[in-house]
Amino acid sequence: MLTEAQIKYLVDRFLGWHLPTNFNPDGGVSFKATYNDGTPHQGKNEPTGTNLLDADQATAMVRYMIDRIPGISAPSPAHNALKAWMKTHGSTDWDCGCKLCKKSRAAMSSPKPENK
Repeated sequence: MLTEAQIKYLVDRFLGWHLPTNFNPDGGVSFKATYNDGTPHQGKNEPTGTNLLDADQATAMVRYMIDRIPGISAPSPAHNALKAWMKTHGSTDWDCGCKLCKKSRAAMSSPKPENK
């Protein structure tokens, strides 16, 4: 899975992204691309990120987006519990049977290339 630093990076990038010029929200949200129309102080709204979500809500959205990404094995609850228990008891030989443990076990049991 992604680290906390990687999740924070994604949230910060999302919140700082300039919305496209054809931004067209739905669901009752309105957006006016210009302001002070017909005056000498007319301007263009160029929002970044979103006004719909704050940083905590964007973090929740990113966590939702990365949950169960195909190809990334997330530790099972049993894996995390067993790992924590074994760590407190000083053992490094553990395997709860999840994909992550199976992958680690296979990597540890594969023959290492010889250095000549």
